[in-house]
Amino acid sequence: MDTFSLPYREMLEQMPDSVIYADTEGKIRFWNAASEQMFGFTAQEALGQSLDIIIPEYLREPHWRGFYAAVESGRTKHNGRATRTKALHRDELGSDTHRGTREVLRAHGIPFSKRSATLMTAADYAAYDCIIGMDTENMRDLDRLTGGDPEGKVRRLLSYTGEERDVADPWYTGNFDATYRDVDAGCRALLRELMQDKRHETGERGRA
Repeated sequence: MDTFSLPYREMLEQMPDSVIYADTEGKIRFWNAASEQMFGFTAQEALGQSLDIIIPEYLREPHWRGFYAAVESGRTKHNGRATRTKALHRDELGSDTHRGTREVLRAHGIPFSKRSATLMTAADYAAYDCIIGMDTENMRDLDRLTGGDPEGKVRRLLSYTGEERDVADPWYTGNFDATYRDVDAGCRALLRELMQDKRHETGERGRA
């Protein structure tokens, strides 16, 4: 139901409460004006995105577990009852680098500037050759967003080191040093692979 062609669409658009509709893959298909006011994302920014854009990272695993259970069973455990939860606002995009990350970078003499986080879009998949995910949630979101990664562009960072595991997440562990070690190892391995590909490409041109 890509167009969300319900008979009450106009009424839902004008409701003072946020109304969001997602398909069975968790992609947003309807986003009314009140949702824009509540979460800060315009309909253009939200439509086609995963619900993860408004779900705090620490709540995503239980959310998706319940979401897919509801899709499979046809009902939610709340049986239509309202429930309170937490959500993200667009203002959190572009937030400055976390204090713990800044401390680790300074300790290793790595310069940094104010970051500007943005949402990945389907257009990014077409524009870039390599897309890196940090963890299982990233990979699941990227798979959903790219339609199953038909061009084979998406990889987990630590796969370049020969490990199929998540980068340690300081949100849960509080250990920014462990995260630094994982990211450093993954980036070094990625750089080696890129350099090898470059040398191979140069050699092929030389033989041509």
